[in-house]
Amino acid sequence: MRRFEFVDSTSNKFWEVVTEGPKLRVCFGHIGGTWHEIDKLLDDAEKASLEMEKLIWIIARMGYLETDGTSVVNCVGEPSMKKPLTLSPAERKTIVQEILLMYANGQWEMVHNVLETAQDKEWLFEQLLNGCKIEDGKLIPSNAINKSFKKEDKNSPILAMLTIILCNPSNSKTLKSFKFEKLKELDFGAVVKDGELLPWISRVLRLMPSFNILFNLDLDGLTSLSDGAAEALSKIKGSMYLRDLKSLSSGEAKALSAHEGYLVLDGLTILSDGSAEALSKHNGDLSLSGLVSLGDSPGHVALAIKLASDAVGYLNLDRLTTLGPAAAEALSKHQGELFLSGLKSLGEAAADALSKHEGKLDLSGLTSLSEAVAEALGKSEGWLVLDGLINLSDEAAGYLSKQRGALILSGLTSLSVTAAEVLSKHNGHKLNLSGLESLSDAVAMALSKYEGVLWLNASLKLQVEKFASQKRELDLSGLESLCDATTEVSSQQNGELDLRGLGSLGSATLEVLRQQKGELDLSGLKSLDIAAAEVLSQHEGGLDLSGLTSLSEAVVEALGKSKGWLVLDGLTSLSVNAAEALSQQKGELYLGDLKSLSEAVAEALSKHRGRKLSLGGLESLSDAAARALSKHEGVLWLDYPLKRKVEKYRKQGGKK
Repeated sequence: MRRFEFVDSTSNKFWEVVTEGPKLRVCFGHIGGTWHEIDKLLDDAEKASLEMEKLIWIIARMGYLETDGTSVVNCVGEPSMKKPLTLSPAERKTIVQEILLMYANGQWEMVHNVLETAQDKEWLFEQLLNGCKIEDGKLIPSNAINKSFKKEDKNSPILAMLTIILCNPSNSKTLKSFKFEKLKELDFGAVVKDGELLPWISRVLRLMPSFNILFNLDLDGLTSLSDGAAEALSKIKGSMYLRDLKSLSSGEAKALSAHEGYLVLDGLTILSDGSAEALSKHNGDLSLSGLVSLGDSPGHVALAIKLASDAVGYLNLDRLTTLGPAAAEALSKHQGELFLSGLKSLGEAAADALSKHEGKLDLSGLTSLSEAVAEALGKSEGWLVLDGLINLSDEAAGYLSKQRGALILSGLTSLSVTAAEVLSKHNGHKLNLSGLESLSDAVAMALSKYEGVLWLNASLKLQVEKFASQKRELDLSGLESLCDATTEVSSQQNGELDLRGLGSLGSATLEVLRQQKGELDLSGLKSLDIAAAEVLSQHEGGLDLSGLTSLSEAVVEALGKSKGWLVLDGLTSLSVNAAEALSQQKGELYLGDLKSLSEAVAEALSKHRGRKLSLGGLESLSDAAARALSKHEGVLWLDYPLKRKVEKYRKQGGKK
């Protein structure tokens, strides 16, 4: 055993090393106080001895003096000294290179040992972190650290950079030079698959909360979690992704429930009642889209209540194959779209509970309906998606006709006259039968009596229109131009008109569109002139122009006069002038393909006069842009993390 000590007015530390065959053992800590021990197994005794000499060389140059326990003896190739060495620039560079080489060889514990013994060596941390920075919310390691790892290993350099940062003394000038409030994302997705590095991630995460920052943490690849790791993770604020986690004990779930932010656990398929109850107390939004079962135990019901109240806009539980009535009752209270397409069967009690859901209900996994279940679902008043049904009994059709929302039966390929008659009396506003392959005249005549919006393929739609006395949606999406026959029908159309197949608008087509009163789909247009824009701006219904990728100022000014919903999802950039013009639009405005917004554009859009502004494609928002958008008075659609950022300023009244 060789022992080294570092003693001055502020330090009283020791470091010991010994080899036992191929095993290298290091012990370090405070003299007379706490200490740590590290064992490293090398290929053979010779390599262990070489590794020991290398570590001694580094430790000696950190100011540690070799001692026999009572007095200084010598210092590895140097004469006996009573004070530490003064290192040359070349020696300092060699020490930094040796530490990076330890990282490259996977000797994380040894690196940590060296850094812990070098707490007062500001120069070492400064050189190790030279070139490292935080940019665009992410940690960017230096070239020197990156070169210590294989090119395909993109995450270990980030972890290495963090371990160096976190070994810095809290009063370090180097540490203060990093603006940690700018850190928004940590991705350990690939690193966590290396079991040897898991303790290091856990150690880093335990220290991260001391910086009090909000960021996205990606730990996809992690398949299991200890109670200690769960507790460390719970202190992290922001979005956390654990999509590969396969199991969660009640203790781990209880620890994670203290996490503040968006928690993604989509890899979990089964939860015990205890784990479910613990997660129901989570302090933020929760995603569990991989669950296959929600029963009626107290914990599962509590979790269902939590999920129903959390989700923003939609709740995806598409992998559920079993659902208890009490859990269904809880989920029915979700204010938004509810996706349960994994259910292959549904009990009457659960169906009755789900019928109370007021939003979109996707049950497209059901391939058959009993009369009792059809009767229960017929009480629903939102969107009801039953795309999995390939045939429908006359009795079931009768029950479903009482449904008061939109009824989606696009999986049906044929329909009896009796079923068509009862469905024509559907109480809702939309009926989707777009999967029908042919219609007899009797069925077409029956469907022509339907007073809501009827979805059929283009040829069958024209067949029904021959018998129609009411105006409803007309789907002509397969047409590339309007002939006389379709012009006459579409010019009288007051429902939805689907003309996404049109690539241009002639004067005759514009005249047809001028008279049309309902929703209008022209998403096939790639360009728009001012004359067409002026006509379309007077359109009283919804207008889909999502095929346009750019707009002239004159066109955008004309479209800004529209009063219905306006879809411009094809735009990937927006000038300040264009934003000012579109802010005058009085309906719903959809700009879903914009990835970023300048402060000036955000300020302009915040004045949008319509009831809804959709910016769901934004990937990031500066503080200034978020503050500007917080002034918008209508409904604002954003990705969840950005929504939270805007809401923070909204609560502050848009102030800094």
